Amino acid sequence: LFCQLANWFNFYCLVRTFSNSLEAMFTIVALFHWPWDGANTHGSDRRLGWMFAAIACAVRPTSLLTWAFHIIPVLLDAPNPASLVIGEILPAGLMVLAVSTAVDYVIYGSFVLVPYNFVAFNVFGGGSSAYGSQPFYWYFTAGFPAMALTMIPLVLL
Repeated sequence: LFCQLANWFNFYCLVRTFSNSLEAMFTIVALFHWPWDGANTHGSDRRLGWMFAAIACAVRPTSLLTWAFHIIPVLLDAPNPASLVIGEILPAGLMVLAVSTAVDYVIYGSFVLVPYNFVAFNVFGGGSSAYGSQPFYWYFTAGFPAMALTMIPLVLL
């Protein structure tokens, strides 16, 4: 917790855009409702977890990468993964997608599917390269040290 609160990179990133902060807030709320040990602790409800995770992904689609680490183990451990997807995950995702599309319709004046536009621009259109592209080792030689900066001694422990 200390490393998270004292890291300069968080102060830089969390205020950089509102979507980062909003995504982080919805992710935290979803993780609060996530039943980590399988028991219903502190009022946890996995369905609320799915809902807030879907909202985080609607705010910022790259949040799906974070949630893949929670979704995949749950699906692998589920006795019936299909019923989990149909009964819990799909309803939460479709509800959030419907509300998101309705809000976008009101704002844009036409139906716009923002997650599709995000993927089309960043993945298929190559638009993400406008923000820079680095070789794989850059993250280890420059990216990680910049994020860890003052925490490098603690990180190395």
